[in-house]
Order: sequence, then structure tokens, then C-alpha cells
Amino acid sequence: MDRPRIVNAKIVRAMLGVNRGIMTFYLFCEWVGGEYGFGGCSKEGLNIVQDHTYQATCNILKVLEVDIWEKLPGTLIRIEDEGPGGRLTRIGHIMEDRWFDVGEYMKVGVGDA
Repeated sequence: MDRPRIVNAKIVRAMLGVNRGIMTFYLFCEWVGGEYGFGGCSKEGLNIVQDHTYQATCNILKVLEVDIWEKLPGTLIRIEDEGPGGRLTRIGHIMEDRWFDVGEYMKVGVGDA
């Protein structure tokens, strides 16, 4: 696998809802090299349950300095991924060194980004 890379991107769609009975979110981002979806839930991967989804979405809004989830589309961000063909690992503020990593967040539990 290639080294992680960081690129500028734009959120084109933000979803907050229920998937298989679990409160979840997705952010769909695009940049010159392609498109990514970020978030979600699965039994073998990220399993963001009700309280975690609430806190994760609050942390994303805080990191990106956006006050309402519906304002996310059009927001410029940075994304970090595992390289070509890898998964998106973190999203960050376009100018500040502030990041949100869902995998790391789930390891430490509910808390600040």
C-alpha cells in the first residue's frame, strides 16, 4: 500500500439518518483525483451507534467550523487517505491543522476531536 496522502476536496453531499436501525452519517467528497464517501456503519468496520453518531457529527462540525449539518455541502476540506485504492482515513479543516479521524475516534470513545 502507498503512503498516506493529503489533498484538498469539497463536500458535495452530507447525509444524516438511520441505516439498518443505527443512526449514521456520510459525507461525500470530491477532488481532482476522484470521489470518496466518509462515515457509515458496518459490523466488521465502523459501528457508529446513536451516542457516537451524535458526538462524531458534533466533532466534524467543530473541526470544519460549520454550525449546521445542512451547510456542509460546498465546504472545502482536506482529506487524508491510504493512497490510490485505499480508504479515506481523516477529514480536516481547509486551513487549520484540525482533523477528525473516525477510526481513531472510535478507539478512544466519545470525546472531543
